[in-house]
Amino acid sequence: MKRILIIDDHKMFLDGIQSLLSNDSEFHVQIINNYVNDHKKIDLKIIDLVLLDINMPDINGIELVRELKKKASHLKVIFLTSHNEAAIVKKAMKANPDGYLLKNTDKIELKTAIRKVLEGNKYFNKQLEEIIYAVNTDIINLSKREKEVLKLIAEEKTTLEISKSLFVSVNTIETHRKNLIRKTGSKNVVGLIKYAINNNLL
Repeated sequence: MKRILIIDDHKMFLDGIQSLLSNDSEFHVQIINNYVNDHKKIDLKIIDLVLLDINMPDINGIELVRELKKKASHLKVIFLTSHNEAAIVKKAMKANPDGYLLKNTDKIELKTAIRKVLEGNKYFNKQLEEIIYAVNTDIINLSKREKEVLKLIAEEKTTLEISKSLFVSVNTIETHRKNLIRKTGSKNVVGLIKYAINNNLL
């Protein structure tokens, strides 16, 4: 069972999302509507994913993402907000969240996003993809396997070593390597690693 924490200052919204997710046996849900007052009640070490708003009266959601990821590096974070303005989306994406959803998201997409992010992927609301990629060309969506390959490249493993480690062909690894360089706009492996470090991909 995955543990999910929801942070939002609207109690009715919190109760609705908690009820929705709690009906699914794969999720255990906790809620906070005032982070400053209640955060000490939560053990982040056992939380797998956080859903939170951007604008809350007691704390800035964007800064909170950075704080949460510093305290618990394993933590996945998804913005669940009503903000779809390009300027706010751009600012929010610089905090390196794992997903961004609008509050009008239906229950199917919400659960899909949570599952995808828990699997190690990024997930952005379909309505926002164009905005996200337009306002921040640094945002890329790597698959779980591409992240595994990137990590091994950063460890200075050769293509042959990576293929043996992941039990796939050399050609497959070469394809992943080329896709990583293309997606990040890098010229070579050195540029790829530099990009990965600067954008918290490692």
